Parts: sequence; structure tokens; C-alpha cells
Amino acid sequence: MVAPTPSGGHSARVRLELRVGELRYRLAQIGSDRLIFREPVVLLGTTGEVFASIDDSERRWIATWSPSDSPRETVPVEIREAK
Repeated sequence: MVAPTPSGGHSARVRLELRVGELRYRLAQIGSDRLIFREPVVLLGTTGEVFASIDDSERRWIATWSPSDSPRETVPVEIREAK
């Protein structure tokens, strides 16, 4: 007997990242108005690029946030499509 193959439509490879200049921050989640990090971070600057790689498909957005000197795990942002 052959076991059935699951057909859930879930991706096997997901990578979320915020790039600010040469710095890279791993993201846990991306929301329409916030970035959620795996651990609290202090972001330099106020603008960066969000990269999402799902299987072999990549998307990019420009994110803007208010400066803060305090470590944050959730950062409110404005996100727009990168050109």
C-alpha cells in the first residue's frame, strides 16, 4: 500500500528579511502595517527593503518606520511595492 501524498499547498522554503544598507534582519512575519522580528532589534535609519522568498518566487517592498533607540520585536511600518 502506498501512503497518500498530502496536498495542503504549504510552501517548504520561506525566507523573510529586512535589508537596511549592508545589515540583514531576519523577520518572523510581515503584516500590512508592521514587521515582526524573531528577536527585538534596534533599526538604524528609517527605510529599508523587505524581501520575501517563497519557494522560488521573490518579492520586494520598501518599508519606512519611525526612528527608535529602544529594541522592538514589532515595528510599525508603511510598506509599498519596490520598483
